[in-house]
Amino acid sequence: MTLNAMSSEQLVQKQYLGLLNDAERQQVITRQDQGDNWLLLAALVAVDEHRWAQGIELLRQYLSQNPFSVHRLRARALLTQIQAFQQDPALGDFLLLLQMRQRDQVDLMYHAIGRMQASYPHSVLTEKAQLVAAHAALELENNLPVAIERYRSLTERAKEDEHRFAAYLGLVMSYHRQGRLGEAMQVAEQFEAQLEPGWFGGDDLQRRVWRQRLQSATALLNQEAPVKRPMIWGTGARLDVDLPVGSGQNYQPLWRHAPVQAGVLQGVTLWITRHSDWRWLQPDLLKLAVQKGYTPMISLWYFGDEISPEFVTEHWDAYRTMIRQRLIPLLKDLPEAYLLLEPEFNKNGIERWPEWGRRMSEVIGEIKRALPGIKVGMVLGDWDPIGQFASYESAAPAIEASDFVGTMLMIAGYTEAIHFDADWSPWIRAQRLALQLRQRFNKPWMLAYVAIASEPQWQRRQALELEKLEQYLPALKQYGLFAINWFSLVDDPGQQGWFADAEQSFGLLDRNFEPKPAAQTWHRLASTDPNVVPELIQWRFEPTAQGIAISAQLSHRTRWQLTLTDGLREWQYQGAATHIDLNWNGYGPQGQRPIAVSFTWSSGRRDEVTEWVFQPSQGQQVLSQSKVLRQWQSTLFDLPSRPADLAVVQLYLSELEPIDDQLFVGLQDAGGATRMVRAAPYLQRVAGGYVLELPISDLAPGWRRYQSGAGFEWRSEPKGRVTLNLQNQSSHPVRFRADKLIWY
Repeated sequence: MTLNAMSSEQLVQKQYLGLLNDAERQQVITRQDQGDNWLLLAALVAVDEHRWAQGIELLRQYLSQNPFSVHRLRARALLTQIQAFQQDPALGDFLLLLQMRQRDQVDLMYHAIGRMQASYPHSVLTEKAQLVAAHAALELENNLPVAIERYRSLTERAKEDEHRFAAYLGLVMSYHRQGRLGEAMQVAEQFEAQLEPGWFGGDDLQRRVWRQRLQSATALLNQEAPVKRPMIWGTGARLDVDLPVGSGQNYQPLWRHAPVQAGVLQGVTLWITRHSDWRWLQPDLLKLAVQKGYTPMISLWYFGDEISPEFVTEHWDAYRTMIRQRLIPLLKDLPEAYLLLEPEFNKNGIERWPEWGRRMSEVIGEIKRALPGIKVGMVLGDWDPIGQFASYESAAPAIEASDFVGTMLMIAGYTEAIHFDADWSPWIRAQRLALQLRQRFNKPWMLAYVAIASEPQWQRRQALELEKLEQYLPALKQYGLFAINWFSLVDDPGQQGWFADAEQSFGLLDRNFEPKPAAQTWHRLASTDPNVVPELIQWRFEPTAQGIAISAQLSHRTRWQLTLTDGLREWQYQGAATHIDLNWNGYGPQGQRPIAVSFTWSSGRRDEVTEWVFQPSQGQQVLSQSKVLRQWQSTLFDLPSRPADLAVVQLYLSELEPIDDQLFVGLQDAGGATRMVRAAPYLQRVAGGYVLELPISDLAPGWRRYQSGAGFEWRSEPKGRVTLNLQNQSSHPVRFRADKLIWY
């Protein structure tokens, strides 16, 4: 790549890793354009060259633009350090060791700290460097004995109150992670004694800040008996993934890829935004995920990062329409799923807007009435300063109306390089917020998404953070944790957002589905979850005006199977869940017949019988056609009615082999435009084969036809006669005999 072709984002990453060459530095210094990240780059180069005054001015200019980027955190921290210590001759060495720290050059950093001690023994920055060394043992190495030794030494000999107090908190957090809660409490009490008014020279604000931090840390030490409860270990953020990711080729369901099959996974997350194209969003993959034993998690991020009281007000009617006309139909047939509403909503003025809670509580009520099988929860950002204003209070009515409450955790080297406070450790932040939410709302808690970037140069740290999670997991479960989702299973080179280039490395697998070191730790954590025998708590099976209502509540998540039969055929449903809610409205030969249901789960069975009246079909056609479909081949079946007149189409198949999720079914018009879904979720066993029962409402709106070189052509209405299309998109041939077609 030539110098001119290299983006400012790539150069920022190179500077972060200490890899800028002389030509690149010169380009940054002489460039007139100060847009994008070039102003930040000029500031960083000035700081590298110890031009403090120019660095301060450039950092101020960059921050005045209020950039939407993780880099502004680094710029703000760097500006604070330079302004405070620009007269200290040790500043250059201190910033250099911080660069070693962010590049994961831990041993080099320790040597640099030793040199600082020899060269600047009386500098405040040298003492601060000792604090950095203690924090590195705790967070960069998870070496708790060394961290304890270093923090304890600083509590005894640090000259600066700020450093000594930070060391006390570091010692409390180190003992906490090690499970030595009694010793942690003793250190907390010693620290409390230090926080008498006389120590602060009348600065009561500083005293209150340290006391709040101590109280927040101490609250985490009051742990209860261990909770032996299995969790949902999930991942996202797409269900249909290409290989390599970003290539646009070889799309398959997430669970079809080999490393996913070899791992442990109970949940899959689909993200839906305001910009999602609903012409591609259909229930088939969600239903297929349920059949495979995965719990669907749907993250609805409609207002996104643009959220504000004004933005919500402007788009509110469109939001409600989308929920009624798009979201509810998408999820209506799922026996269980979790809906994560507006992740990271608590910002941009929403956190102080009382109207937000009222509006969202109405939305949650509407969703729960329409979708009894869906658990709904609000998802918070985790950025509240310690002991200060709780940004979730504006959403209190909505959280009260929710089934659970969610939080997130997103970090990268860029975010963690700017601080060395032990009580701002990622998992400590998660615990602190979870404890506050438990005390305030007492709801089940989900870590709705955890995103830890492996780049730049953070693969080791990504795995290390999961090792810390293992140490903290018992405490997290005490705060109600029932599910944890990894934001993106696979790296996505096209991912963009606030975390800059780190967004592209959030995966446990790289874009070629090769596991990173963290993947092994995640697999071990998920596979060692306790195995608890589930019990049936509630059961309902009764006819209603809309169908037969079937619901079951189990004490723990388990695999289940539901079989209904009228003596002529069976309907089977299966999945894995704690709660199942279905409204069955079966289609079959006309007449009233008894319907028997058998509900089985890992440790039990329940049987019931009721009556059901089957409505007459609109017509049927005997086919007796044997077919072999190779990749991209289709076979068409005539339909007597236009789609608007059809509710369900049944295609009876025998000798079907293989059953593959790349077999598609749908409608095709005379012009070749289609509306298609995967056939697998709609296949039911019958005597002698299968029936493919397709609800026409499951087909997304819009007729599409692929034009080579031009992409998809869309239209709202079909052209001419409409037929039923069965298409094989797999590389393996599919064989079957089409026996009968029935439409309702």
